[in-house]
Amino acid sequence: MMNTKFESGNKKCDIEIFTNLDGIVIKFHDLSKEPKPGQIVDYVYVDSGYGYISFKIKNEDAIISGLLKREFFSDEKIIYDAIEFTKKNVPSHFDAFIPYNLEILIVSDTSIYTGE
Repeated sequence: MMNTKFESGNKKCDIEIFTNLDGIVIKFHDLSKEPKPGQIVDYVYVDSGYGYISFKIKNEDAIISGLLKREFFSDEKIIYDAIEFTKKNVPSHFDAFIPYNLEILIVSDTSIYTGE
């Protein structure tokens, strides 16, 4: 896992990159909203972040999928910047055919399961 930043225009967020032999998953989030050591008790709210993009290698090609929240990914430019950012993190497939399908979500209602 690697931590870094994503920037597009005037928007910035933290990211975590999870890798394996089949590709990567990038989680877009605000690290300051996560519980710090010592804050973890019986009930802890962990923010789900702004979404994620999955890059799966399929031999010489690849596919991109994911879920992104409209509150952060508010226009086409930032969405395309996130796609390009993801592709740049897998340099072995720079010239690959990479179709993508991203769902942009507007959260209007939630249920929270805490494991309690």
